[in-house]
Amino acid sequence: MTFADLTWEDLKKWAGARVVGRGKSYRSAVEDLRLTSDGRLLAWVEGGDRYATVVTIGKGGKLSSVCTCPYAVACKHAVAVVLTYLDTIQAQTPVPAVEKNDERLKRLTGAEDDDDLDGDGWNEDDDADSEDVSRKRPGKSGRSADPDSAMRRFLEGLTPTALLDLVRELANDFPDVRQWIDDRVELQSGDVAKLLANTRREIANVSADPGWTRHWSNERHIPNYSRVQERLESLLASGHADEVVALGDEILRRGIQQVEMSDDEGETGQEIAGCMEIVLRALKTSSKSVPERLLWEIDARILDDYGILDGIEGSFAERSSGTPADWAAVADELARRLQAMPVTAAKRDADGSHRDYRRQGVMRWLLDALKRAGREREIAAILIREADITNCYVELVDHLLAAKQKDAAEEWARKGFERTIEKLPGIAWSLEERLRNLAARKRAWPLVAAFRAMEFFDRPDADRFAEVQKATAACNLWNTVRPMLLRWLETGARPDRASPTPPPRRGKTVGASAATTSGTAWPLPATGLPDPGENDRYQSFPDTSTLIEVAIREKRNTDVLRWYGDAGIGGEHWQDHQGEAVADAVQETHPDTALAIWLRMAKAQIAMTKPATYEIAGTSLEKMKAVYRRTGRLTEWERLIASLRTENARKPRMLEVLDGLEGKRSRILQP
Repeated sequence: MTFADLTWEDLKKWAGARVVGRGKSYRSAVEDLRLTSDGRLLAWVEGGDRYATVVTIGKGGKLSSVCTCPYAVACKHAVAVVLTYLDTIQAQTPVPAVEKNDERLKRLTGAEDDDDLDGDGWNEDDDADSEDVSRKRPGKSGRSADPDSAMRRFLEGLTPTALLDLVRELANDFPDVRQWIDDRVELQSGDVAKLLANTRREIANVSADPGWTRHWSNERHIPNYSRVQERLESLLASGHADEVVALGDEILRRGIQQVEMSDDEGETGQEIAGCMEIVLRALKTSSKSVPERLLWEIDARILDDYGILDGIEGSFAERSSGTPADWAAVADELARRLQAMPVTAAKRDADGSHRDYRRQGVMRWLLDALKRAGREREIAAILIREADITNCYVELVDHLLAAKQKDAAEEWARKGFERTIEKLPGIAWSLEERLRNLAARKRAWPLVAAFRAMEFFDRPDADRFAEVQKATAACNLWNTVRPMLLRWLETGARPDRASPTPPPRRGKTVGASAATTSGTAWPLPATGLPDPGENDRYQSFPDTSTLIEVAIREKRNTDVLRWYGDAGIGGEHWQDHQGEAVADAVQETHPDTALAIWLRMAKAQIAMTKPATYEIAGTSLEKMKAVYRRTGRLTEWERLIASLRTENARKPRMLEVLDGLEGKRSRILQP
């Protein structure tokens, strides 16, 4: 197979539909496309940086690529190179051959001798095409090539004067070389203060402007911290670890502010992380004591709101680092800091709750330090003291459960739910889950069912409906509870309240279903938790969405279509979030209805005129094809596809989707 034989399906199978879609928009970013003697494509692609990219077709049409971008393989840049090459074929424009000394070959292989990339033997085993081509490859002699040997022989043959002239020439032509030499002169002369001042100036300059990306124009600005990294490495290599750690404080402080202002895909944070990896290495060899090192890193991680340090192993990442005595010293210092932190009105969020994230950070590191110091008995008292300040009720309950203090855990879970349900419902419902689990341990199944029903009333969906069913089945109450839940979904009248008053219903009046309570009392016990109340901002009745989900789960297709119709979906209304599920559910019993829903959804997606939505439309049309085939109506299917081709004749990407539906190998280059 050659590149000209590729289909869109081949590209999607290799790189994925999302990457192929992005690669299409990068065609204009491909520069200086070249062809190697063994048929590989080589090009520059402009992105966040200027990337060298090579693409290969191996045995059996197997695509592989290598790129100097972070993604490295099967990336959007490689897709763009393939598409650009096919554009040149269609335009009958010749593609020049790659030259032996092409810089991109060196970037991709890391070797001086790039004869193989130009076709002299790199392609001996196509099954290895996708492996890391940056590894050393056998040279023509069968021995591992030494990429530095030719350069070393050349330099060793120069006289001292000629070598000095060469270095001067390089320093004049390349500012980075000059800077590297100047840094080492300062270190050798003992003028570390000057190097530190220059590094601080470089940090201030590079951190001054935020990173940004404009996807529509492929433009971006990513701060370049490479000079800072080089100077940090120089300082560390020359034994100035303390100075590197001191610079790390400034890098992280300025870097966090820069990331906060940046609008990119995380590249700015990655640049800063490269510096901080050096700083954390320096921390391990600094003159600080072990507790001081641990505290420095803890402070840095508390300050880091953007995960810059995530993935960088520091001192405490190694469980063996620090003795219990070291961690005890850390715990004592953190406890002192926590005690000194005031709780004032200024520490409150706008909703009135205490959520001082720095205080939470100090508290959690204190708990970790106490564990490593073997002082777990002190943890409960700290969590109890902090519960109303940092809302650490979940941590407190979990700690008490781990200590087998179930009664105390239940008491604090109930207190915490009551104090957080209004302003911090996420914490409250986590505590409710723990109360439910405690009831399950006691085999109090009616109480477990009551908790499940409480969850369903707060956030109704088919999954929670099924959880109520499972819990009530354990105590033979499902047949009583089920119609009550369905009636609530229709009317909003809560069956678990003494005098349920239904909220106003929306939409038209619908016929009563089989779900009636007939005055039956709610059979489940009280949970003992305060009623969260109705959340009318998010819920209205009848809750057709949940009624449809439940009817689908119970295979009541007639009710599925009744509620789907009452939801007001019709015409060309494309915001049909349940249409696909409804059509999937009823396709066996109501095939014509399913076909109508899929067609409406497909046309709505096509009308958005985006390649991504064409793919979504294709999914609906594929399902239609299966139903037409199953019902022996493929002639209707063929007429439908023909009409869609006519309607979308000016949408080549949609025509590609239709080609795939008809079983054609939709070649990127049409014959």
